[in-house]
Amino acid sequence: MSAVADEITAKPYDYIIVGGGTAGLTLAARLSENPDVTVAVLEAGEAHLNDPRVMTPGLAVSLYDDPKYDWGFKTVPQKHSLDHVFAWPRGKGLGGCSMLNFGVMTYPSKREIDNWGALGNPGWSWDELFPYFLKSETYHPPAEGTTAALNSAYVQRDAHGHDGPIQTCFAQASGPFDEVWQPTMEKLGCKLSGDPKKGVGMGAYTHMHSVDPTSRTRSYAVTAYYLGNAERKNLSVLTGAISTMIIFEEEDTILKAVGVEFTHNGTSYVVSANREVVLCGGSLGSPQLLELSGIGSRSVLESIGVEVLVENDNVGENLQDHIGAAHMFEVEDPVLLGPDLRDPSNFQAAMEEYQTSRTGPLSKGGISNLAYLSCADYLPSDERNGLRTRIERALEQTPPQKPGLEKQYQILTDLLLNPEEAGGQTRLVPRQVDVSETAYPVQNMSSTFMGRHPGAFITLLSSITRPFSRGSIHATSKDPTVAPTIDPNVLSHPLDIELLSKHVTFMEKVGQTEPLASLLKDKGRVYYPGLEDKPAEYRAKRYNSLEWHPCGTCSMLPREQGGVVDPNLRVYGTKNVRVVDASIFPLIPRGNPQSLVYAVAEKAADMIKAAC
Repeated sequence: MSAVADEITAKPYDYIIVGGGTAGLTLAARLSENPDVTVAVLEAGEAHLNDPRVMTPGLAVSLYDDPKYDWGFKTVPQKHSLDHVFAWPRGKGLGGCSMLNFGVMTYPSKREIDNWGALGNPGWSWDELFPYFLKSETYHPPAEGTTAALNSAYVQRDAHGHDGPIQTCFAQASGPFDEVWQPTMEKLGCKLSGDPKKGVGMGAYTHMHSVDPTSRTRSYAVTAYYLGNAERKNLSVLTGAISTMIIFEEEDTILKAVGVEFTHNGTSYVVSANREVVLCGGSLGSPQLLELSGIGSRSVLESIGVEVLVENDNVGENLQDHIGAAHMFEVEDPVLLGPDLRDPSNFQAAMEEYQTSRTGPLSKGGISNLAYLSCADYLPSDERNGLRTRIERALEQTPPQKPGLEKQYQILTDLLLNPEEAGGQTRLVPRQVDVSETAYPVQNMSSTFMGRHPGAFITLLSSITRPFSRGSIHATSKDPTVAPTIDPNVLSHPLDIELLSKHVTFMEKVGQTEPLASLLKDKGRVYYPGLEDKPAEYRAKRYNSLEWHPCGTCSMLPREQGGVVDPNLRVYGTKNVRVVDASIFPLIPRGNPQSLVYAVAEKAADMIKAAC
């Protein structure tokens, strides 16, 4: 049930969850299934319940840069990427990033999750996590007779859930670019090898979205895990609550959390915890709150005037994200993309269609076509055989600087050399994604997605899935409302820029391949205004962007190998503080992390219940 600050502080709770986002609401729903267990959720943003801008799949981009919905973080200038300052949208409200993402449902590979266990995390393997992917999902197959048109024949029903909270489905109809995607990629050797949900599929396919097929509205943590449970007497959710620190007592030389301090409408409060405090603030919020609470690097904590309670230099480190290059291609016939929603009259018509019949361009997410590419798929044939040598040479020249990175780099090397693992991914986006020189030096999401160039364009987004670069996120003030320093250290490792440059060249080739090329002007000439003669490496640095999938800043690893939490997700040096969100991922998965966050939260709920 929703709460007010005075009520939520009037009694202790068994579990305090800091962050009512993708993981936080999942965890709250599962822990509160037991009526004898009390759960409090502190969410800094607002509720946004039944907000049409949130619920309408096609309006996701309208949420970016709006301070009502988006925290609007920015990175520090990236010295290896022409000093770009990247936008870093984060959901500001219940549901977190599941509230404003594109609803993409993609899944990690089996080997990726098994690698988590190999890094020193018993209990974490594909076989142990896969049941939680099923538990979180209800898959809705397309209407009979539409399988071929929607390219959904690859789906293996036993790989998908049938009674989980998150609703997944395909778009209602396909368009011209959906129809040419797989044939084009198959000509380049990227034929789908199986349902990616099984953890082994590679190649080009059309993926599902977290959309309820009945109402054609966003299915996210709020609708899936909260609304149906909001009236539980043992569940209290407070929005507008900015957590300032975890309150600790020392017990047998280890820290025990006894509560959380937070502010609400300018007033400071404390809510008490009987059992555990669980951080679900995401890859930015969770490490920041640990540091504000005295857990982290001594140098960071002393710089902001926080007493060091647990010294751990790993907090806020090991930051990873997908870095991609965007390639815009002008469309031969604008009609192929449907109505231009930049035109107010077209947008109004689309909105009326959606409101009356739940059809049209606003009824679906903006990205449906993806391909997982091995290095053998996108590297020139004369460079494939020497890949191992080039990787090993680059690692010798740029040795790992942090604990545990050597093991991570070995795993990344093995994945890149494996023809059955994704060394990259590419997406076809039926709109402008402008990351050209006009979008920088400071990126904002509106300029990236709203289409500032006249004409009709598609964009091919290609990213490296195994980044070697590592960044960091650290608090810069004791005030939790002051944004942390975000430094993804983009393209700092030479292997990343080399591989991204190869993606640039490969995407140019994709645009020139039939049947896609026939739908594009000049048979697929990429739109590089003023930079056509620049080398691929420069274009990779100029036309790049993060994909906003941050992870790793509270890594689940042995402490001496860079860890912040153990395999039970407990923070080292504490008795009863856990982290449950994407920050615990020791290695970034190959695609969008949404489905993995739900699965991890479902597993964490069972772990916490078992510990009682």
